[in-house]
Amino acid sequence: MHVLRHHPLTQSFGALRCRVYSPLFGAPDTLAYAAPPSAFTPPHSPPSCCERATQLELTMYWEFSSNPPPGVPSTVNVFFVILSFAVAVTGAYTALQFTEALVNNQLQMKSSQRRGGTVLTLIAAAFSIATLTIWIMHFTSMISVKHPGYEIMYELWSTIASMLYIFVAALIAYAIFMCHRRGVFGDPDVSELIQTYYSRPDDDAGVAEHLRHLWSQVKAAAGWRLILAGTIVGLGVYAMHFQGMMAMRSPRLGHYYNPILVGLTAVIGIVGGSAVIFLLFTMHGLRRRVVASVVLGVAVMAVHWQGYYCATVAPPPGGLHMMHAFSSEILVDAEIACIVVMLLSSIIRFAFMGIVAASAE
Repeated sequence: MHVLRHHPLTQSFGALRCRVYSPLFGAPDTLAYAAPPSAFTPPHSPPSCCERATQLELTMYWEFSSNPPPGVPSTVNVFFVILSFAVAVTGAYTALQFTEALVNNQLQMKSSQRRGGTVLTLIAAAFSIATLTIWIMHFTSMISVKHPGYEIMYELWSTIASMLYIFVAALIAYAIFMCHRRGVFGDPDVSELIQTYYSRPDDDAGVAEHLRHLWSQVKAAAGWRLILAGTIVGLGVYAMHFQGMMAMRSPRLGHYYNPILVGLTAVIGIVGGSAVIFLLFTMHGLRRRVVASVVLGVAVMAVHWQGYYCATVAPPPGGLHMMHAFSSEILVDAEIACIVVMLLSSIIRFAFMGIVAASAE
């Protein structure tokens, strides 16, 4: 796929034509045009499916601006907002299950038998909170916002990169927070926080007793591991969100980021990341998992929408790029497939726990 950039010659000689081949859509010899900025006018109606398949005039424009131009009108699909919240809650519940299994592995298994089970559970827990919770929620929420008259598309590799950012960050954060004095795979010299897991009150205990136990966990968790792990998760969410925003492609649209709000989003992400790590390692048991999954769902949704409203979507002053992309409709299909995988993750968890149990025998 060739890249066609806006060239000064187009200012003098008008539209520049080239022939491109798109293996993604299987449409060879498709014509693409780049017109000067003055020629950019909003379309009167969205393009057809065939036109979407061959329309590869996609802007990559963005800048930091405290005084952006007026944004284009937007609408929010409430169904997708509710769906994204359900995605976040369900994924958080699954992540809590895997994290509880991870804590049990660290406490109960012998060092010679724990290595395989710990690694697999660590990966599964990080994947659940990163991909099944945060990443899918992010793009489901992105789909909920439409700009009438403008077709939104997503560049494939930037989208995949955004998923890798948050997964790697979650994996590192889990490893740091689970590290003991002798390392992740050393003797079970567990931290005080994880030891409080078995001192938690029964589910039918009074509210005051639960609050006292929660406070003891807060005091046990306060330390450099929580701060470092929370910072890594928060920055991972931050990078994932803005990488996902930059994956958006649309003719005649660009993003203008408010630098103050962008910085505020980073702070909120770090605080939220620390809260996520704390809840994942302390809110175990059925009732606590349900409450924590709802709290985590609200938290990741709040960080997402705070980050989204850092940007004003408006026509760029000029410039044009062409890249491989897939339409937002295809992205919807991909999200539904990911949601199905997420709903099946509990079944996969039981099979996974069987592997872990077998490794301990």
